[in-house]
Amino acid sequence: MTGHTHLNKYCPKSLWRLLSLIAVAFAIVCPSKGQTNAYGINDSLYNIYVEAYRVGTKPQSLDMARDMYSKAVQMGDFKAQCMALTLPVTYWYYQRKHPEQFFNAVDQLQKQALECNIEQYYYYGFSNKVNFLLVTGRIDDAITYIHEVADFACSHNHYFGIYSVLNVLAQVSRATRDTYLAIDNYHKALELRDRVGLDVEKSNLYRKLAECYNEVYDFDNMLLYGIKGYEHSSSVITKQRTICVICEAAFMLKKSDVFNKYYSAYLELKKNVSPTSRDAEERSMAMLKYMHDGDADSAIHYLKRMRQTDMVQRYLHECYRIKGDYTTLAAAQDSFYRAQMADIDKWNIYNFGDINARIINMGINMQNQKLLAIRQDEDAKRKETALHNANLKLANAQLTLRNSSLELFRTCSETDIMRLSYNRKKLEASRLKNKLVVAKAHNDFRSMLSILGAGLGLAMVFGLGVYLKTRASLLADVKDTHRDLKSNHDLLVVAKHHAEKANNVKTDFINNMSNDIRSPLNSITSLSCRLANEGRTLTTEQKKEMITQIQADNAALLQIVNGILKL
Repeated sequence: MTGHTHLNKYCPKSLWRLLSLIAVAFAIVCPSKGQTNAYGINDSLYNIYVEAYRVGTKPQSLDMARDMYSKAVQMGDFKAQCMALTLPVTYWYYQRKHPEQFFNAVDQLQKQALECNIEQYYYYGFSNKVNFLLVTGRIDDAITYIHEVADFACSHNHYFGIYSVLNVLAQVSRATRDTYLAIDNYHKALELRDRVGLDVEKSNLYRKLAECYNEVYDFDNMLLYGIKGYEHSSSVITKQRTICVICEAAFMLKKSDVFNKYYSAYLELKKNVSPTSRDAEERSMAMLKYMHDGDADSAIHYLKRMRQTDMVQRYLHECYRIKGDYTTLAAAQDSFYRAQMADIDKWNIYNFGDINARIINMGINMQNQKLLAIRQDEDAKRKETALHNANLKLANAQLTLRNSSLELFRTCSETDIMRLSYNRKKLEASRLKNKLVVAKAHNDFRSMLSILGAGLGLAMVFGLGVYLKTRASLLADVKDTHRDLKSNHDLLVVAKHHAEKANNVKTDFINNMSNDIRSPLNSITSLSCRLANEGRTLTTEQKKEMITQIQADNAALLQIVNGILKL
């Protein structure tokens, strides 16, 4: 129970902030989709879960949770098993007198989440446990636990875990009134969510950012992120919460048209607004309406009956300003700012900057791992290119062998032509010889020689016709073969030229990109090391400049890597 007495004595006004963090933990793991059974579990199990969640602070919710878990095990529904185990976490969270029961419930949920490989519920338990440690005053234990989970998320490459740690750090920063650090962590969470494509609704992050900008009186950004949150909202509850933020920003900026537009949208969802409602959000909208209409007296009447939170005191200040009661306004603001400064001084004994620096280093390390994977992929592509070139050389050798075969075939064809020519000459010699024989026996065998001469003449004509036809066919085949050989040779030369050109282009591109990547990477590394080693001695302005430079270099590096991937 370290720090319990200290917390209760010095920061009672900040406890309401910490109590509200549990709602964010639900939003992280269970974003509303605005539809029946949005969790994708069995309908009968979903009905049990809804009823148990409705009576979450009553003992019967534990019996429903056990029944739901048992049925989920029988059905083999791992997600429903984890959801069932969130119910005891919620119940024991509000039973502050039994911390061991709460811690056991969280341990059981986290163990089941790891076994089912559903990491979101592991970090749901983490968020609830940090909230419990904070609201019970165990600040040092909360810081130690955040360190442990951050290391676990990094070592297991759990992007959702890093996202959850950033959210928790932002919540802690708001509770300790380090609002600018909370804004920075929410922006980092948004950037991580977009970069790795986490399935997390953005509306809650935008709304939290808008609330942070409200705390530092940056109402323009408050309105900007409030509208973004409304546009990304997918459920009635998130729309109502976001509209309340938008209306407050519009009132502070004196934008009546914006206020009236979103106030009307709120009435369409809520149907009625009462200053005595049990819903704090509805009461806030009623106060804003009174102040917007200039009815400061009614607003003050109801505000003084409410618990004096930071928001209520800010509304009172605006009411005094509307009435022109600057004496009361000055006194109220003086008391409010003194209480804030006391809270800030109290929380300065805890070093949350070290955790944020560790998260930054984790992000850089995970980015380095991604770059290493990209480099390994490029090496594999280079090896694949080399293998492709080797295959081209083999194909070239095969074409050369085929050319040799075709040349041999051409030589054989010429030999056949010469053989046919020799046979023709031999036939001519035989014809002359026959003529001599016929001339020598002309007188004795005239009639026989005539018949024999006619027969030989026909045989010669027929043989010559066969010879000419065969010779023409062989010459045509030789021409076709030569033409195909030349076409294949030309294609081979073009393919070889393209392969050599592509290989040279890739080599030049990779050599040039190594310098482009090294420059922002060295800048990020040096600035991160300086933040980690000299963080306590640097001024806030210097830290902001260095963080801005890191973000710029990180964006440049990401652009270069995206360029490489597109190629």
